[in-house]
Amino acid sequence: GTGLMLHPMLRAIALFDEDVSEGGFGVPVRQVLEFKPELTLGCSVSALPHLALWLAGRDRNLVVERHRNLAVYYALAASETRGSVAALPGFAEPLVRYDLTRADHARLADGLDKLVRLLFAAGARQVHLPLPGQDPIDRPEALQRLLPDLHRRRPEVTAIHLFATAPMGGDPDRHPVDPEGRVRGTGNVRVNDVSMLPGCTGVNPQATVMAFASRNVSA
Repeated sequence: GTGLMLHPMLRAIALFDEDVSEGGFGVPVRQVLEFKPELTLGCSVSALPHLALWLAGRDRNLVVERHRNLAVYYALAASETRGSVAALPGFAEPLVRYDLTRADHARLADGLDKLVRLLFAAGARQVHLPLPGQDPIDRPEALQRLLPDLHRRRPEVTAIHLFATAPMGGDPDRHPVDPEGRVRGTGNVRVNDVSMLPGCTGVNPQATVMAFASRNVSA
């Protein structure tokens, strides 16, 4: 289909003087909600394997010696782009395309700017940016020269919350799933995951999916 939507995000790793490690806590439940739904700032999983992943190819000693002083943060944007998912003959995995627009890049740049300012205001000594080959910065002003052409620097964009590949709705030509979650042409097949939502929520869709799934199975 051609309805794929998602939440693109940029990550930054901040170094603090104090211990900010939360061990096996998982995803910390701290967010900045002021800029929702266009932007969300928050804290991500910061276990040692994740730190090593996001700092791969950089300062190995930093990860080994000071991992308890490091934490991963993100700037997540609501995108209006629609991508595609296509099955290819002879391949087990589908071909996924999602091309960020200038508006998406501008929103991500704004989110990274806000995130970096927040981290330094919170006491960060150093921030590692999601830009290949870029040295860590030690003050928020150092990011300003990078923002105008951020998209040309090939930022390491990741994504979570994939939406709308099987959207539910009332138009059989546009919605393969009816308003009660049934796959059209079937009597007992329902879609009860995030692909049934017709677009981005701008927030974590877990509660929304659970509510629709509960309604669908009882309809």
